[in-house]
Amino acid sequence: MAYGKIAVIKSGAIGDVLMTTPFLACLRKAFPGAEICYITGKWSAGILEDNPDVDRIIAFDQDALFHGSFFKKISLFRKLRSRVMKEGFDLCFVMDKSWIAGFFARACGIPERVGFARDLEGVFLTKTVIYKRVKHEIQYYIDLLAYFTKEKCSTDMKIAISEEDRNLAGRVRRRAGTAKLLAFALGGGNPGQDAAPRNWPFENFSKLAEMANARGWKVVCLGKAGNAAGRNIQNLAGETTIKEAAAILSVCDALVTGDSGLMHIASAVGIPIVSIFGPTDPRRKAPLNAKSAWLWRGSDCTKCELYGKYCANHPLTSEITPEEVMNKIEAIL
Repeated sequence: MAYGKIAVIKSGAIGDVLMTTPFLACLRKAFPGAEICYITGKWSAGILEDNPDVDRIIAFDQDALFHGSFFKKISLFRKLRSRVMKEGFDLCFVMDKSWIAGFFARACGIPERVGFARDLEGVFLTKTVIYKRVKHEIQYYIDLLAYFTKEKCSTDMKIAISEEDRNLAGRVRRRAGTAKLLAFALGGGNPGQDAAPRNWPFENFSKLAEMANARGWKVVCLGKAGNAAGRNIQNLAGETTIKEAAAILSVCDALVTGDSGLMHIASAVGIPIVSIFGPTDPRRKAPLNAKSAWLWRGSDCTKCELYGKYCANHPLTSEITPEEVMNKIEAIL
């Protein structure tokens, strides 16, 4: 069957949207003549700007979705449904593991709807991939194309960086001189999510900064907010756009981070990463680029992990020491 217009729906989370970009590249190869439209929250839409595998982006108000009243959510549903229905999509890929997202696609009159079946969450879809066993999220997204192509897909993520953002990154790099430049991802999070359990404590970043300084290295802090105490630190946390942060990461020697959007952005620009995991499973989320490593105490709470929940049986990021992280950094640099 020919598909002239294809929709991809992913409500948000910057890292999760970025992890769909290998799927998008493979989708473009499978349907080179189709128009591909990505429907996502405004918070995450910027990560897709200038992506060659996306023709258009429909961005909606994610604040109304995650924090709005019942009436605001109904209003958003109706407005977005009306807009999407006018598009006349032939095929839709529902990247969220949610029966609500599947119901929305069906309510928009999209005849073919492909997505995940986690228990009964695929009830409104026409084709499903079982989401259960531990496998990387990027590969799960790619698996949705198994109904349409047998071609092997790359797992490389894509992010476009402007010349202006590269110039900003160049200034950050020049301030570090010839020293190694480490990036720290402090804080983070997306609308509708509590990222605190995934973040490494600020005091641990401060200790790591001292260790880096003792080796003659310099540090740049990125992320939502905060700062690591110490010398030779540029604090840009809370002061950059997504694309500016991506450009700065591209000129760093490595990133230290929890399970965050910046972790995936750093992977997309190809720098070494030491990622620190607690409640989430690195086998589903950790960077796939070769010069990266992760630290995790492990967990046998597979049910919670499958649903992205946190319980008392999960390890804490604070259990990972600065010494362990520095050992990993030195091993990959």
